[in-house]
Amino acid sequence: MYCKKDAVQCSFDYWYKTVEDVYEDWNELIDEKGWIYIDDPLPYCQHDAFLPIRVKGRDIGEPQWGNLEILENGKWKEYIPD
Repeated sequence: MYCKKDAVQCSFDYWYKTVEDVYEDWNELIDEKGWIYIDDPLPYCQHDAFLPIRVKGRDIGEPQWGNLEILENGKWKEYIPD
């Protein structure tokens, strides 16, 4: 669930057994633009983010939980959400 219109990562998750179950619960709440499909993330990146964001160090097996980095112009830099 994305709690802000400009959210980059989700705030919390719902879990469904099938995509059909998701559509059953949510289709009537989706506006005329329809569903926004998110591509598969880059390796080690967050699955719930619209942008390439990952936990720092995760790619080398030393995750620094709580510290994020974002890919900008082909380089990873510290990411501090608003």
